[in-house]
This record gives sequence, C-alpha cells and structure tokens, in this order.
Amino acid sequence: MRKLFIVVAKFMGFWMFYSAFWGFTHVGLYLDMLVSLSDNTNSILWSLAGMVLSMASSFILGWLLLIKTEWLADKLKISEGNDLPVLNADSVLKTGIKLIGIHVAVFAIPKFVSSFYYYQFNFAFVAKLFAFFVSMGLGIFLAVKTEKVIKVISGNEGKAG
Repeated sequence: MRKLFIVVAKFMGFWMFYSAFWGFTHVGLYLDMLVSLSDNTNSILWSLAGMVLSMASSFILGWLLLIKTEWLADKLKISEGNDLPVLNADSVLKTGIKLIGIHVAVFAIPKFVSSFYYYQFNFAFVAKLFAFFVSMGLGIFLAVKTEKVIKVISGNEGKAG
C-alpha cells in the first residue's frame, strides 16, 4: 500500500503548492483591502504576517508531501506490500486512515494561520484556536496510532493482539 500512499500524498502536496500559489496571487488584493479598511498599522501588520505564515506553511507542507514522500512513508511505517494484484482490506484500511489523518493535519495548519488575518482576541478567535488544535490532534492521532483506530473500528479494542 506504500505506492498508493505515495501517490495520494503527492497529490495532496501538489494541492498545497497550488493553494499557496493561489494565495500568493491574492496578497496584493488583500493588502490593498486591509489598508483601505483599517488605519491601524498594528492590525495591518498582524494580517500581513498571518498571510505570509499561511502561505509559508502551505509551501512547507506541500514540499514535505511532494518531495519528501518516501521519508514520510518511512516515518509512518507504511510497508511496501503487494499493491496491485490483490488488495488486502487491512492494508487498504491502514493506508486510508493514515492518509485521512495526514489530510486533516495538513489542511488544519493553514486554516489556523489564516485565523490571524484579522486578529482580535475574542471568543471567535479562541474557538478557531480550539478547532485547530482538535483538528491537528485528530489528524496526528489518525496518522500515528492507526492500529489502535483499526482495533476500535473492528471491535477488537479489548482483545490482546
């Protein structure tokens, strides 16, 4: 299932690069809008920093998924396996859960950083931070503790294995 993981991870990396480039093309528009809407320099600087950090995190995550895919597969212990002739349900489930976890974690980071565009410390901002940490934690948990998730899904959580 390693080949499947690599293909999907590279696709997600490409998508992250695309998102970062798309965001980069809109920085001028956002900056112009910020300057016209706010006379507070501090607010404009926070918003600009949020945009830059969001794009930088997208570029870094895209690079990790697109260029360092083999390294990531090694760190997540995704075995080579026999991919094409026979699909083993357990290996497909394991790879799918890891990919979902990576997807959730990778797409949570730019959303977190973008919450600083219009930074104000209020309930909505705290809720965004909480949602980020929950999404990021869930994604990392799914990617790292896949076997535990499979045991819960299959109903074998109480059995020794």
